Amino acid sequence: MRGLARVVVSLVIGSVALVACTWCRPDKPSLGNFIVPTPRPPSFTSTCAGDTDCLTAAADIACAVSAGCVEGRCRFNTATTASCPCYENDIRWCPTSDWKAQFCVRVDPTSTSATQWQVDTNNVPVCGPNQVDCKTGRPECPDGKVGTKYDLATHTWIPDAGAACVPTTSCVTAPPCDQRAGTPCGCGGTWQCDGSCSHPGPANLGQACGSCGGTWQCDGSCSRPDPANLGQTCGCGGTVGCDGSCSNPGPPNLGQSCGGRCGGTIQCDGTCPLHERLIHTFEGQHRPPIGCGHSYNRLKGSKSCGPSAIRHGTPKVRKTDTDGGSHCELVTWTDPSAGQIIWANQACGTDPNHRWGNSNIREACDEYFRQGATHPTDQTDCRYIFHVGTAGCAGLVCDLGHDTSVCQ
Repeated sequence: MRGLARVVVSLVIGSVALVACTWCRPDKPSLGNFIVPTPRPPSFTSTCAGDTDCLTAAADIACAVSAGCVEGRCRFNTATTASCPCYENDIRWCPTSDWKAQFCVRVDPTSTSATQWQVDTNNVPVCGPNQVDCKTGRPECPDGKVGTKYDLATHTWIPDAGAACVPTTSCVTAPPCDQRAGTPCGCGGTWQCDGSCSHPGPANLGQACGSCGGTWQCDGSCSRPDPANLGQTCGCGGTVGCDGSCSNPGPPNLGQSCGGRCGGTIQCDGTCPLHERLIHTFEGQHRPPIGCGHSYNRLKGSKSCGPSAIRHGTPKVRKTDTDGGSHCELVTWTDPSAGQIIWANQACGTDPNHRWGNSNIREACDEYFRQGATHPTDQTDCRYIFHVGTAGCAGLVCDLGHDTSVCQ
């Protein structure tokens, strides 16, 4: 071929048509004839809005130096170092052929500092496209050849899946062959000349399965299996769907606790069925007996705060009418070990002889114990102790009461 000046020879390898001549071929082979159309690496396809984009692209290509942005595409040159005879994925005519191509690859897949024109273990150039053996699927002429294309991911010439397998022996005398022969069928099989599939797969292949629009696959599984709880009730009258979600999940806080101590949970309408309500109980007025210079402590309130009720806050002891310096107040103090003392079961359980004013709480605690003692932490006991002190013979009126919390 090299000796025939101005002669053009057309070569067809598989599905790839190439034109070669000793004087008219371009400096580089046409990329479209030798590589898989997609995906292409940055060295072939980098688009750009300016030279800066190409500098960025070149950083990921072994031995590449940006030659700038030309008509929206990056151009690259080879770095001028001894270890860089070419830049990664560059292409040239094969040294041993007028129509085959040879690609540039990295010497070390993990490094961008060294490349080589691809060769095999014997240092023979690896070029293509080639013809490799294939099966036609036709019993009368089973052997054939198919062209190859370059796989950029593995840097190998692989059979062109889109090309036909051309028989290497005559099939003229063969019986008519199914027109689908050689095309895909079943589970990785191909149609044969007799109309059968080489790997047909399960009998129910492609049929509907489950309730979620799936089909039976080659491995016998359903492409979209039903969730284990499909159709079960969930949320607020909903059911579990094919995606595993609930058709009516209700509010996001459904079932969460609400109502404070009352122990309610959020319902489907977003409300809480139980609420805590505060109730004030007025327990009347207290007047000291006739006489002068009184100082005493009395028990007030009930052993039970009431159905589902607990005490709340601090009992209310308030002077409403007085002569001179008379006074009344709640007996309360802070104990170093027991903490704040407010209610009778705390006071009598901590120090039944505690002194308040000019008297102690012994008499009030005796009455507390006669009624029945409770544990200091019992919140359902609403008894408390109040103190009365009169200035001389002055009169005094005290309002008494306490608050409770009730669940409704």
